[in-house]
Amino acid sequence: HAHAHAHTQAHALAQPAARSPARSPSTSAPIDTASHEQLQDEIDAAVKVEHGVRAMRLCSFTGIPLESQARLAQRFSSCRHRLNDPTLSLRLFYAAPLPQLRHLLEHGFDDMAPAQQESTFGRGWYFSRYASYAHYFSNGSGHLLLALVAVGNTETVVRRNASRGAPSPGFDAIITPGRPLPSKSPSAVSSISCVPFSEEYVIFDGSQALPLQLLQYEVELAGKGG
Repeated sequence: HAHAHAHTQAHALAQPAARSPARSPSTSAPIDTASHEQLQDEIDAAVKVEHGVRAMRLCSFTGIPLESQARLAQRFSSCRHRLNDPTLSLRLFYAAPLPQLRHLLEHGFDDMAPAQQESTFGRGWYFSRYASYAHYFSNGSGHLLLALVAVGNTETVVRRNASRGAPSPGFDAIITPGRPLPSKSPSAVSSISCVPFSEEYVIFDGSQALPLQLLQYEVELAGKGG
């Protein structure tokens, strides 16, 4: 929003010049300037009733802290240049307990994915195109992380292998049929042996993902009485 941008600029001008070294506009500008309306549109397009979700309403969103933006953007940019295909990046949803999402927003994705997560197809970071699918891995927190993920040259993988630690040579990420939904998912969804729109992208180097926004949402489930 222009108003928010003007406010940020005014705030920046109010800082004592001696305290903050001059930075080029490209590093001090927000990484993702999406408005509430734009993010809601993006979520709406990423909700599938096949997942048992009728709607996801965005309540609030938080961007990367200003002091982390330049460092995370630089890390992501240099990582992309090392990929087999640096051109393909996707905006995808990541689910985890809220404290982890807050940490990721400020510090970025670690090189290695956390060991305690469900790792059906390998020890990597799992992302979905669909907010309604990622919702089931959010632990009921009502929060998801939107990230820009450099998927590059993707390898299609269907064989489960929890110890996989990298894509095959020549590939930058894998795309999988998706992990099984957690057992506490609504029975209408978890009873489906093959949930549609469930594919997940997996990266094995966290610097391929740039956190954009921490989203807080309310979910309206499809079905009886919803």
